[in-house]
Amino acid sequence: MSRAAPQPSALLLGFLAAYIAAGPAATQLMLPALPAVQETFGAGVSTVQLAVSLSFFAMAVATLAWGPASDRFGRRPVAFAGLGVFIAGSVLCWLAPTLPVLILGRVIQAAGAASGATARAIVQDVYGAAGAVRALSIVGMAMALVPMAAAVAGGFISDAFGWRANFLGIAAIGAGMLAVTLVTLRESRPEVGPVRADTWAPLRQPMFRLYALQSALSMGAFFAFIAGAPHMIVTVLELPARAYGLVFIAGGIGYAVGGLLSARFGARHSIDRMVLAGASIAALASLVMALLLLGGWWHLWAIAVPCGFVGLGIGVVQPNAQAGAIAAVPEAAGAASGTLSFLQLLTGAAVAQAVGVLMTHAALAMPLAIALLSAATWLIALPRAVGRTPRTRLPGTAPPR
Repeated sequence: MSRAAPQPSALLLGFLAAYIAAGPAATQLMLPALPAVQETFGAGVSTVQLAVSLSFFAMAVATLAWGPASDRFGRRPVAFAGLGVFIAGSVLCWLAPTLPVLILGRVIQAAGAASGATARAIVQDVYGAAGAVRALSIVGMAMALVPMAAAVAGGFISDAFGWRANFLGIAAIGAGMLAVTLVTLRESRPEVGPVRADTWAPLRQPMFRLYALQSALSMGAFFAFIAGAPHMIVTVLELPARAYGLVFIAGGIGYAVGGLLSARFGARHSIDRMVLAGASIAALASLVMALLLLGGWWHLWAIAVPCGFVGLGIGVVQPNAQAGAIAAVPEAAGAASGTLSFLQLLTGAAVAQAVGVLMTHAALAMPLAIALLSAATWLIALPRAVGRTPRTRLPGTAPPR
């Protein structure tokens, strides 16, 4: 007897948004507590920073396992297992008697959160190729807004209750999501019989490689913003750290607006043209920022406003490129989702490290890196967008314009 397929709903979309945002939200909740962690264990900044850097590495590697596992065993069992690992890691951080145990807990937590990458596969299963762009746009808005709210909440929680309360709160959120999974999430993987877990199957598809590259480069631009903005605001402009929050909020709101525009217009235009438009906005905004700074206008608003438009452009690119990549291999949507997340995180980490190093020598490294990465995304999308090669239209959408 065949199982009942889950139906699109606001509850399901909300769960998927929370599921995929769990990892970034956990990191943002923890960041304001790092000085208190450093004081508690009497450790140096570089050592405490391992709780962040190693967790990103763990998340990137774990996505390569969770995606194919969801194709082999189903989306629901992977969600159970991933959230269980996420909760276990959070509890270990909460109880950590030493800094190495805390770092280990963060690695376990991030590995569990990486299962959230399979939410994109669930989107493909439930909403189909035609609805994937709109659904991923809404999920993308949550990914921008939830970590932003978590960054603010993390500071208040740490100040009021101590840094361990941050991890207890994360564990409670994970437990709530696990309960929602138990009650509401039905299996969505198509009934196609036994599936062989193949991590690298998506990379053998040219269209997956095309859109995954666009997504990775665009995400690299966003990581360049995250890595470079604190240095520009605090070190170069010598403004208080809270001023960085304004720039971060501008980028996050821009990303959310980009997702909203993508959801509104994505069904009317080919994903190639949507990617081209988003990359154009991000590249132009970063160039405007560079020109303002070169012109001597070193002011907070000369960074915050362009960063808002950078976020908007990337918010348009991401759901379209992601939908195109996953739709290229519908028979292995879980593996495609995991591999896509791995490429995004790997590119983002490399770009963030490079920008962090370059910013100590050249203050314009951030806007120039964003411009170069966005221009590369634009160039890759251009041939298909202008019609030299067939433009990609997801099934069920209007003819591409």
